Amino acid sequence: MGNLADRIRSQSLGLARAMRPNYTKAHNIQSALLQFVGTDQPIAYDDNTKEYVEKGYVYNPDVYSVVNTITNACKGVKFTVYEVTDSHKHQKYMRLPSEAKQFQLDKVVRYKHQSLVEVPSDDFLAKIIKRPNHLQGWGEFIESTIGFKLITGNTYIHGAKLENGANAGLVKELYVLPSQYMRIKASHNDDNHILGYVLELTSGMTSTQSVKFPEDEVMHLKYFNPDYDGDGSHLYGLSPLRAGARVVRQSNDSYTAQMAQLQNSGAMGILAVEPDSMTEEQARQLERDYYRKYTGAFNRGKIVVAGANMDWKQIGLSPVDLNIIESQKMSLRDICNIYGINSALLNDPDNKVYNNVQEARKALYMEKVLPELDTFRDELNRWLTANYNEVTGKNYYIDYDLESIPAIQKDMSEMINQIKDSWWITANEKRIAMGYDDDPVMNQYFIPANFIPFGAPTESAMKALTNYKVEESFDNYPKSATETAKSALEFTEKSPNNCATAVGKRRARDLAQGNPLSYDVVKRTKSYLSRAKTYDTGSFTDEDGKPVCGSISYAYWGGDSMLSWAERIVEQQEQDA
Repeated sequence: MGNLADRIRSQSLGLARAMRPNYTKAHNIQSALLQFVGTDQPIAYDDNTKEYVEKGYVYNPDVYSVVNTITNACKGVKFTVYEVTDSHKHQKYMRLPSEAKQFQLDKVVRYKHQSLVEVPSDDFLAKIIKRPNHLQGWGEFIESTIGFKLITGNTYIHGAKLENGANAGLVKELYVLPSQYMRIKASHNDDNHILGYVLELTSGMTSTQSVKFPEDEVMHLKYFNPDYDGDGSHLYGLSPLRAGARVVRQSNDSYTAQMAQLQNSGAMGILAVEPDSMTEEQARQLERDYYRKYTGAFNRGKIVVAGANMDWKQIGLSPVDLNIIESQKMSLRDICNIYGINSALLNDPDNKVYNNVQEARKALYMEKVLPELDTFRDELNRWLTANYNEVTGKNYYIDYDLESIPAIQKDMSEMINQIKDSWWITANEKRIAMGYDDDPVMNQYFIPANFIPFGAPTESAMKALTNYKVEESFDNYPKSATETAKSALEFTEKSPNNCATAVGKRRARDLAQGNPLSYDVVKRTKSYLSRAKTYDTGSFTDEDGKPVCGSISYAYWGGDSMLSWAERIVEQQEQDA
């Protein structure tokens, strides 16, 4: 009958499910899809992902080149940790379609700059993005992250968490696990279905070591897999090399055939006696001499010479005659198609025009790299950032920097040409779209003098012109804030360091020079200083004389007196609104 606690738990769970019919229906569907899965066993996947590593990436030069082309492009894109300052505009930014990066780049950049502010470099999460673990920097980490997914269809990232202290529960390091040895544990009975992950390493013929990971400590990236057969195989991603298995096998065979033809064909022909003029013993001797003297790469092209009346016999075909080279080119293009990149990037001799390569490079980012990074970014924010937001109470967001991608800088130039004459947006909106910070004196519209209205202005237009005013700016911040910013700039000049961002240094120069600040900048100053105050120790150096980035960054923005002033200004403006 079960004890009282079990009955209470069962009744409570039943009541919760009854109150959530959609959840119950979804649960039943997942249970049906996992009907043949045991309760505590790793799911076997009928796909040899280890073969994709050994016979694909490690063995095939075309697969290696294609995967490296994509991962090298991915690791060159800078990732940054931000904090959301405007949730409404951030939602607009996230809702923009992926095509906007190509056709509405100005809107993408503008929404991003208006809704996000970069966190200090000594922020705990920022340190992880810079160095995920003690063995890897970010470039190598993202190379292995995307590489495993391209090869096996899956990437598993383990987040090692702090167990004690004030930050207990926070992920402190990230490790990419070898996906060819990973197995998923699931159950058709459990509410969450996925119970955890297992790393299975085999040593020798029989010895197997298993390392188990809880479900919440692993981030699983995967490609879509339509292989639903009730045993949980759909929980694994489908490797592109599974779809291209025959192409890769054909490519491997063509390289093997070319190597064998080079090594074993030796002589290209025989000068021999006329038929029936050689004894059996002489024939065997000729055969022995042939394999001894004429086989191997160094003997390629030599002619076998025999005694008596001569006749020429062709005994080998060239790689061209065997269509090996043409087969290799076609296999390369097929593998490129499987991964969605242009073969012009892989020195395809028939597709190597400069404009083709230039367009192929741009297409590589737009059609392959950025979609891969979008998926990775979204999963990081779902799994890692959510962990930090829950523990710290902040609103972190991890994103990559479009402006760091050389291949789309031409699009940036086109965007600048488009917006420079756009009089219907303010100069500050243009600055933000180009990646610059706003300027208080630029919060107005500059209309060409030769614009003449057709007909008499309407009453509403005249009223709008009468009431129009430039956005208010503020220059009455405390002198102590100016002195604090100056002291931080002077310290950095004497002791160069990598503390603070370009925005922070620009803010320090504004304060040091007494420049007016727009209300938007005042709000961002308040938001930043409220967060950064935690990292201020009151000194620019620690006990060992090393710079304290938190204190330097805090001083760049004016320090305590600037925070008090900004809070007062924001409160007054909100009351007057």
